[in-house]
Amino acid sequence: MSQHAPRLRAHLPMLIERLTNRLDEHSSPGAGLLTGEAGARLALHTATTDQVPVTRWDACLLLDG
Repeated sequence: MSQHAPRLRAHLPMLIERLTNRLDEHSSPGAGLLTGEAGARLALHTATTDQVPVTRWDACLLLDG
């Protein structure tokens, strides 16, 4: 586990709330996985379930950045 993991984990509740509010107010379902609602909801799901994604969908986010 990274030395930064505890600090990152401490910020998750605030980030989850901000992402949820943003999706509720400004969703864009027509956009793609990395820039649209689907990708944001996958990230939100991963953050709220605290489990490693089985499908490895998150690996594509690393390739895009």
